Amino acid sequence: MSAVAKAFHTPMSSATNVLGGLAAAVHGAVFGVVKAAVDRAGATGYRAITHESPK
Repeated sequence: MSAVAKAFHTPMSSATNVLGGLAAAVHGAVFGVVKAAVDRAGATGYRAITHESPK
């Protein structure tokens, strides 16, 4: 690998790793919000039908 290629590879590799970590964090946050919304809607529907709190 030439010196120029190595000079470009290292920062690009680091930037790619950082972007991958950010993408994973965003994915986890979106998953958590959607899961909470689905659980909440399910509990609300259960409560509306049975007039009891889900356990």
